[in-house]
Amino acid sequence: MIVLHGVAQDECERLNHLVVEFLENVDGIDMDEEADYKVEKYRHRFPDWPWVQRRARCERALWEILLAAEDQYEHTLGALQALVLHNSIANWIELLKTDMAENQADSGDFQTIADLESLARAALPNAHILEVDRLAIDLLRGGDLAQRLQVDLRCLGELLPDDIRVAVETRLAAAGPNGREG
Repeated sequence: MIVLHGVAQDECERLNHLVVEFLENVDGIDMDEEADYKVEKYRHRFPDWPWVQRRARCERALWEILLAAEDQYEHTLGALQALVLHNSIANWIELLKTDMAENQADSGDFQTIADLESLARAALPNAHILEVDRLAIDLLRGGDLAQRLQVDLRCLGELLPDDIRVAVETRLAAAGPNGREG
């Protein structure tokens, strides 16, 4: 089960069930089939650089989300998994809204959208994931925005291009534990 911070256990279980339902029934991900036959259709859910430089890792992320939502272990998602789940949920909401516009909507559709929106907020407890590029650029230009926002860019490194990730890690190592170089 994916641990969703600030969400009660029973609600967390219900939202995990929703993730499994949408990954299997809407996206058509089947654990009994090979991953790469459909993975290209999910490319838009991944940041560009990780997709190009670490595609196998990106492909695994979808499977890991599905497995984490299905099993009984308590999983905390990494930055890439959290972002992919967030982007997947946004895609599911758009699909539902399109379907509702084309067909007769019922109250269940509205509840599902509300549940997905709640899940999107809980799945991305660190909203700075969406700002990782801006935070990295600021750091590399000598800024301290990430430090002021108390964001550990090392935890978000898998979302960055490899050369930028290395530069960020080097800068952070030089800064030491107090965040100041020298």
